[in-house]
Amino acid sequence: MVEGSGTVQTVRIGELVVGSNWVLNGINGQEATFTRGREARTVGVGQKF
Repeated sequence: MVEGSGTVQTVRIGELVVGSNWVLNGINGQEATFTRGREARTVGVGQKF
C-alpha cells in the first residue's frame, strides 16, 4: 500500500503509482524499490520519498 496526495492505494509489482511516474519494481522484507526511467529509489516502511 502506498500513500500519496492524501489517499492510500494498493500497488502491485510492475504497476504505476497513480499520480506519479514511479513504478513499484520489487519488495524485499520491509523495503520497496520504485523506478522511474533509469532512476531507482528504495524506501522502508513509513519512509517518504
